[in-house]
Amino acid sequence: MGDHTAKGTVVIDITADGYTMTVNVTGLVPNSRHLLNTHSGSCARPILEAGDFRNLKDVQADANGAATYTTPLYPRAYTVPSGGRILTVHNEPLEALPGETPVPTGHIGCADLTD
Repeated sequence: MGDHTAKGTVVIDITADGYTMTVNVTGLVPNSRHLLNTHSGSCARPILEAGDFRNLKDVQADANGAATYTTPLYPRAYTVPSGGRILTVHNEPLEALPGETPVPTGHIGCADLTD
């Protein structure tokens, strides 16, 4: 998605108590902020309808354009619905901060999540 300069990995660690997702992204604009969230579907066929996503968080890229985000998610078994689930990296943050220059909206990265 996007201009293909952003690259990264998504690792999901599963435990008896739930799971943790760690996202690493490189190739971002230095010191930029980006929304991470999940949608139904696949990267080839995302379902981007309103209400069909789970917000995760804005992530802050460092001076080298790299960002890492780790979060515990849902204290239950990790599963992907039959229609699929994806994690997307947006070009823009969830909300611009006062004085922050707005950037074009859109997805710049996508990862198909699997069981």
